[in-house]
Amino acid sequence: MGADLGLIVHRLGLCEVTHSFERPKRRFMRRSVVEEVTVTTLAWTIDGVPLTQVWQPEGVYFGTSGLYLDDPAVAAAMLRVQAGSPVELPWAQFDDGRVPLYPCHCWDPWCVGLSTRVRTEGDVVRWDEVGEQQADVPFVGRPERRTETFVFERAQYEAVILEARERLGIGDGPA
Repeated sequence: MGADLGLIVHRLGLCEVTHSFERPKRRFMRRSVVEEVTVTTLAWTIDGVPLTQVWQPEGVYFGTSGLYLDDPAVAAAMLRVQAGSPVELPWAQFDDGRVPLYPCHCWDPWCVGLSTRVRTEGDVVRWDEVGEQQADVPFVGRPERRTETFVFERAQYEAVILEARERLGIGDGPA
């Protein structure tokens, strides 16, 4: 158990969040036409607190990120990688083996997002070095940027991954 290793064991969870924001729709005569978009996401929680509140570096905003409920295929790919299964989508797992937890709030998978290295060690799952990363750039921990490690009981972690898949309507089969 994580406690036997002297680690603080956290509880992973989910919460549903609805966000509204404006995004460019098209350009018309050198002016951008914007539309208001409302999306609902599933957000990770750590000990009942949304991850975006637990890990929020100054000047970085992940408030509109999460597992995109309107596109279950995207969320399914992210969940498969977080559960340790390979996927064929290039942004679902970065070249350096890290996994995106949240994309940037602009929803561009190549923009800076929040990523981690998922490690399974016996009956615990670790999110090592949770930090900012751009998909096509290897993660480099920098002293001026905060990173965090979270440890979860494996059975509880896997139950949350399964719950997320069920809430997205994707079951436990291949994504």
